Amino acid sequence: MREDTQAWVSKARIDAESANILYDNGLLDTCCYHCQQSSEKYLKALLCELCQPIPKTHDLEKLGRLIIDAGIDFKDSVLEDCMSLTGIDTLVRPGI
Repeated sequence: MREDTQAWVSKARIDAESANILYDNGLLDTCCYHCQQSSEKYLKALLCELCQPIPKTHDLEKLGRLIIDAGIDFKDSVLEDCMSLTGIDTLVRPGI
């Protein structure tokens, strides 16, 4: 794994671990936020590993489509999952 990819993966893991702690403590809105953030960073890590440009976006569907365009055969269900998480960070934390 490339060094810059590893940095994205490390950040994604921290968000995922934070989500687990928040979930265990019943803080579901913030848990959802960190789930979205973790997913975004894992998708950006994959783009990084594929030597693709990483856009400044929180749109998981857009990131998923960029990965498909780079030649990775995502299943439709994975792209649907990306679509369902896009925007959850602002839905659970309105006004931010």
